[in-house]
Amino acid sequence: MNRVSSFLILGLIFTFLSAYGLVWLVTERLPELPERGLMYFLVITFFTGAALPLIAWLYRRFTRKDELDGFSIVRESLSVGIVAAILLWFQIGRALTPTIIFFTVGGFVLVELLLRMSDLFESKSAIVEDEEE
Repeated sequence: MNRVSSFLILGLIFTFLSAYGLVWLVTERLPELPERGLMYFLVITFFTGAALPLIAWLYRRFTRKDELDGFSIVRESLSVGIVAAILLWFQIGRALTPTIIFFTVGGFVLVELLLRMSDLFESKSAIVEDEEE
């Protein structure tokens, strides 16, 4: 997957299917425990699908490589969906405050920065090893 259009198609599929599922869930079902679990799953897939093309475009725009790193794009999009579900969970419990938003988003950003640094160090060490051989 090295084209932004493939991430756009995948993101649209995820977004529309989960949006349809969320509308069905809110209009047709009662808020019981299995429905809440399904709601969190659909929120994660909705925000993951919405973030996929945006993050792929950012990778295409700001990286020097010719091909996109699909694993990193999916990982970052999935973390956007997980953050949205966590913040929704706090809001349903009436515990969402600006401090919780700051620490939740900041924690995920810090983890993602550390993972990106790890990926960059691994790719640079692989380049150095290839040059030595």
